[in-house]
Amino acid sequence: MPDPRRSNPGARGACSNASLKGMYGQTISGEILPAAGVVLPQNGIAMTTFDGKGTFTQEDFVVIGGAPTSTGFETGETGTYTVNSDCTGTATINYRTDHGSIWSSWL
Repeated sequence: MPDPRRSNPGARGACSNASLKGMYGQTISGEILPAAGVVLPQNGIAMTTFDGKGTFTQEDFVVIGGAPTSTGFETGETGTYTVNSDCTGTATINYRTDHGSIWSSWL
């Protein structure tokens, strides 16, 4: 996740949802465990737009086990986020497909 201090440099301990606003590109990397003993690599790219008020939208392109999950960028993904005063935070993204939701935290 992006570092909210970048949009408010020098504001140690002064972060909030308003500190995280704008478009951020990121990579996606990890593993999917679809069944016992099965591990598939997951890689992709995403563009996330944070509104500074605790919600965001995202579009991404992901490859799992060497196969693209779609023919183009997945759009319409939405989520919520919270930036704490110490600049740590959490986010939950809700996917439009059968992937469900994912919760994450960052420092």
